[in-house]
Amino acid sequence: LVLGTMGLYCCGFAIFSQTRFFTAGVLAADNPAAVRSKLQIESSTITVEFQNGIPAIGKEEILSWVRRSARAVSAYYKMMPVRRLLVKINTVDGDDIGFSTTGCENGNAEIEVPIGRNISQAYLNKDWVLTHEMVHLAFPLVWRRDRWLTEGMATYVEPLSRAKIGNIPEAEVWEDLIKNCGKGQPRDQTETLPSARRIDRIYWGGATFCLIADIVIRNRTKNHM
Repeated sequence: LVLGTMGLYCCGFAIFSQTRFFTAGVLAADNPAAVRSKLQIESSTITVEFQNGIPAIGKEEILSWVRRSARAVSAYYKMMPVRRLLVKINTVDGDDIGFSTTGCENGNAEIEVPIGRNISQAYLNKDWVLTHEMVHLAFPLVWRRDRWLTEGMATYVEPLSRAKIGNIPEAEVWEDLIKNCGKGQPRDQTETLPSARRIDRIYWGGATFCLIADIVIRNRTKNHM
């Protein structure tokens, strides 16, 4: 993995990120053989770059998945977090979505996603990974010790975003939170969020923090955030 000029979200582990807007420079075209398509989500342009071929399901199906993920994030934040985004699709063996990263290269947001060449429409329909990665684009620079907050925010916001566009039922969002937030509780008094190393503590502990913060803010503002 190569860190961008402003850092990287690595498999969801926030090393660094950059908040809105990183628009300087030109999207890198370091692979002249890549197949590129552009999507417009409100005022944001997403370039989808197929690095090494297109999965068997077809280009349009992959573009629809990218568009749906972006629409979900835009619905939650009332806009896309960045004006320009490069989504790099790496076609690999298999039928699922692999280790994905979000970062910044030459002042521009990039997401890299390995996709199995035999991925199915059913898998894409239920995927949460790309929405999760796009949520990271909305979060400011943090140090590694604060990755619980970046990952917690993405874990909390991702299903809410998808529910806003009808990709998943609202009931499912809350059922999953009830089911999983307990996994993020500390095992002892020494397992604070900044010192967390367990995946569940980082992701679901952070998501629990965001849920509580959301409730408190809504109560204090009479549901006007």
